[in-house]
Amino acid sequence: MPSAERQAGVDAFKEGRVQVLVATTVIEVGIDVAEASVIIVEDADRFGLAQLHQLRGRVGGGRP
Repeated sequence: MPSAERQAGVDAFKEGRVQVLVATTVIEVGIDVAEASVIIVEDADRFGLAQLHQLRGRVGGGRP
């Protein structure tokens, strides 16, 4: 996927125009959306604990 198209998808998710974002762990690094409340990790047994902890940290950041 071209970089501009990928960025447009992430921006639409951040702005709330898209409610669901399906992505690989590569795109996850650039996402910081405070309103995100759920993350689903398929085949979680393929990841290490550190990476799963990093993914978990991306959810619920908007809570005080």
